Amino acid sequence: MYRIFLVEDDETIAKLVRRHLEKWDYDVHVVQKFDAVMSEFASFDPQLVLMDIGLPFYNGYHWCTEIRRVSKVPVVFLSSAADNMNIVMAVSMGADDFIAKPFDLDVLTVKIQAIIRRCYDFGANNSVLEHNGAMLNISDATITYDDKRLELTKNELKILQTLFDNKERIVSRSLLMEKLWESDAYVDENTLSVNVNRLRKKLDSIGLESFIVTKKGLGYRLGGEVMAKTQNKPHLTNFIKQNYIWILMIVTMSCIHLLYMYLIGARKQDLVYAAVLDAILLLITVLVGFFRYSSKVKALSNALKRPVEEQAKLPEATDDVEMLYHRLLENQSIARSEAESSAAIRQSQMRDYYSMWVHQIKTPISAMKLLLEAEREDLGQLICDDEQSQYLLSDNMDSFEDELFRIEEYVGMALQYQRVSSTENDFVLEKVSVDGVIRDTIKKYAKIMIRRHIGINYSGTGQAVYTDGKWLAFMLEQILSNAIKYTPQGFVTIETAEEKDRFFITIKDTGIGIKAEDLPRVFEKGYTGYNGHADKKATGIGLYLCRQMADKLGHTIRMESEIGKGTKVWIGFDLDYADTRD
Repeated sequence: MYRIFLVEDDETIAKLVRRHLEKWDYDVHVVQKFDAVMSEFASFDPQLVLMDIGLPFYNGYHWCTEIRRVSKVPVVFLSSAADNMNIVMAVSMGADDFIAKPFDLDVLTVKIQAIIRRCYDFGANNSVLEHNGAMLNISDATITYDDKRLELTKNELKILQTLFDNKERIVSRSLLMEKLWESDAYVDENTLSVNVNRLRKKLDSIGLESFIVTKKGLGYRLGGEVMAKTQNKPHLTNFIKQNYIWILMIVTMSCIHLLYMYLIGARKQDLVYAAVLDAILLLITVLVGFFRYSSKVKALSNALKRPVEEQAKLPEATDDVEMLYHRLLENQSIARSEAESSAAIRQSQMRDYYSMWVHQIKTPISAMKLLLEAEREDLGQLICDDEQSQYLLSDNMDSFEDELFRIEEYVGMALQYQRVSSTENDFVLEKVSVDGVIRDTIKKYAKIMIRRHIGINYSGTGQAVYTDGKWLAFMLEQILSNAIKYTPQGFVTIETAEEKDRFFITIKDTGIGIKAEDLPRVFEKGYTGYNGHADKKATGIGLYLCRQMADKLGHTIRMESEIGKGTKVWIGFDLDYADTRD
């Protein structure tokens, strides 16, 4: 389905053209804000533009010129001003064709088909992305902002494209590395940091300061707000305080010099001349010293502004003390880098092993699921005289399916355990619909709850929260799994509530409950408690992972329980989401 961008202020014409083209299976977007055409153009990313000349705010020639600055997408003018001058103007501004009003819709369709066939059936598609006025052109690897254009390298284009595609989210460093690896750029952590910092400097040159925001421990995201540069103003008083002994010695020597000239009987004008000369020398000495001091302060201040992952370039040492400080910092930096590199290698190897094992074990699990489904179909077609035998076969299959589901849960938990303990977190923070995650979790455990005759109470919610949808689903699955496991009969209730700037998801069951002495330790690693020992299938990992993940995402989790009455778990979210640059 090709995307057509219609810039037409006549509502009737726009409606008719859109309706007709949609019958031909085209995706048509009609401009709503005629003062922000480029923003809608970038968001829709069309493959063809239909443009009127007479428009509110700016005419079609203006918008055609703006489009041509960032894209090679074909532009067709639709206008009643079909005189030779307007046709020449339209084509010279970058239009590919001109159709005069009134026009036949079938003729319009044929011309559109011809242009699309010529441009896309035999050529490459163009794509333009936009964020806060910055236009990223994928086809020619450029970014344009405020009439300034910047050429990008292959890696820089890939990084920016990934950030633009996820402009409302935080993009993890691991995802950026994966995208670069897709283009055969096999970068490591350090190389990625170098690429990002080099890109930041290039973006600063066209006015896009603080365009790439670092979220410490999470990754990067697009900022877009231009932040004012902090001015480093070294104070003369601080310099004098630091060097007052040398300045005092120079002043003392000048006084001794003048006193000596006075004692040997120098003339008054000679004393004045000597005093002025000494003052000039003192001023020059102080100014030269202050200039060198100011340069060092500015260099160190600029180094502090750089991201933590970038190696700070310190100003040159001017004495033995500064040289020793430099060597000390270098030794500490080398030692830290070696330790981090060694730990990262070990972590990467372990993660790769877990990932390989999980993906390999999922293959036979999937095969067993398919075999089980086939057996169920055969059982449905089987005619048994003995109804009890058929019932037993069906019951055995249900048990087999439960155990297979449990195996799949444990396999997934092993992978999540490795990920949550990894220094390279794959978080993608975005606005997530709570209702969608809850309903997907309920569907996953529906069969087990039905077979165990456990009811579910959930009325739905329209609330959305900033979180990682994948990890939120994992937490809900673990809590719901425990609720089902320790609820022999009854029901599970899922509720939502909002208090001030906080939003809560509560999961309550009518199960056996947890002993009071076990409650303080249920989120500890490997702790199973009385119920876990009795069940003999508990791992003590699920709730531990929930607590770890909640802490990393900035959420809260707590639990209340009473023996014989059930357990209630709260997951809390902060609705006042703030995004600041680290």
